[in-house]
Amino acid sequence: RTKDLTAELEAVSESFRTFHKDASEKKNKLLGEMSDLKSELIRVTSELDSEKRRSAHEMLSYKQESRNELTDRDYKINQLQNQIDSQKEVISELRDSLDSISARVGEFSRLQKSEFNLRMELDSLKD
Repeated sequence: RTKDLTAELEAVSESFRTFHKDASEKKNKLLGEMSDLKSELIRVTSELDSEKRRSAHEMLSYKQESRNELTDRDYKINQLQNQIDSQKEVISELRDSLDSISARVGEFSRLQKSEFNLRMELDSLKD
């Protein structure tokens, strides 16, 4: 009976050693996989952080570029507005000159008519 118990104890001990060995191997395998996953997580997190920084930098550059373009457009608009105002002033001066010339032409026509009438009167007096 002791032999049977000893054999059974050895069988249980062997089973326990096998179980313990398998469990230890699985544990080591899982720890290795977990370490790999941690490394992958760190790598992916680092890439995401890098991408975030790059995106933020690109967005900042884009905003600055857009601001510069708007400033350039505002400057060009102001230049064009100044040119328009200057041209309006020239047009106004030309209208004033045209009005003055028109008045002179009217006066000249009146004087010519008056001269003509006076010549006619003079001619009629000569006859």
